Amino acid sequence: MLGGHRFAALLLAMVLTCAPPTFSNALSAEQNAEDGGDGAAVSGAKLNDYIKGYNTLIGSFGLQEQYNAYLGQQISRKTVKDSVTVSEGWIDGALDDLKAARAAPDGGLADLDAAADRLIANLDRLVGRLKSLKSYYQSRANVEDGFVRGKREDPMVIEDFKQSATTLAALSGALEAAIERRDETELAALKNSGDLIGYHGGLALQKSKALIELLSSAKDLRNPDLIKRGDALAAEIAKALEETRKSLGAKPAEISAHDLRDSMYDDVVNSLEMLVGGYRDMKRSGSSSYYSAMVANYNEAVDHANLGQH
Repeated sequence: MLGGHRFAALLLAMVLTCAPPTFSNALSAEQNAEDGGDGAAVSGAKLNDYIKGYNTLIGSFGLQEQYNAYLGQQISRKTVKDSVTVSEGWIDGALDDLKAARAAPDGGLADLDAAADRLIANLDRLVGRLKSLKSYYQSRANVEDGFVRGKREDPMVIEDFKQSATTLAALSGALEAAIERRDETELAALKNSGDLIGYHGGLALQKSKALIELLSSAKDLRNPDLIKRGDALAAEIAKALEETRKSLGAKPAEISAHDLRDSMYDDVVNSLEMLVGGYRDMKRSGSSSYYSAMVANYNEAVDHANLGQH
């Protein structure tokens, strides 16, 4: 991975080359307001903006993909006969979301804001340089100067990418901690309110993330301690998914405020059941080849949960 940083549902240290798990923004600002008033609503919206920006950075046309595309240009070997395409991809959109989050009131997220300050500074520099070089190459100014500027700035662009990756990894740690605090509060509130679909579905997502984390750092997939911990998590996930299906089946027919969310939870359950199946296949075979599919299943579940908040 770019710069050797950790990617995950928390920026996990991936043992396979695969799409990193994304963060869920499953608690909306509206739900926050129900649970804690206007201050909680502001904090929830701020955290969701951070999550949105982060997920964009690790997704398609994000930091890793644009870094790979830039390196593929091999600027140092170019001549005036060669064409070059430079793009910031969707990094600038992610930067806007991070800036919007940073501009919102603290809301108890001071550590996250501090990490964001460092990342924003690096991304500002990177995006500014990429946009300027895009104009340079599009206008064929590189032909006029014989690639002098392009080759001079090439190592600077690479360093900007690496610095951005390093600070993105730091942001992930702060973001993970904030999300864990939010999720614990949310799960307790959902259970206390009797919203069992939200509670059991959210619990399944939380335990699935823990299983992905556990396996990401595994050196020996046949290690008895690993299997014991993995089996316990898989059992908790399966139980939570069973309870989610029961709650969905027992849902009253009348329209409720959670209909959109609940309509997506069948897909969440399906994805996480496949994740559990992948774990069991991995345990049986001792092969890490199932891990990337498990990460994809987790990401799909997160996507479905997030769609239910729109």
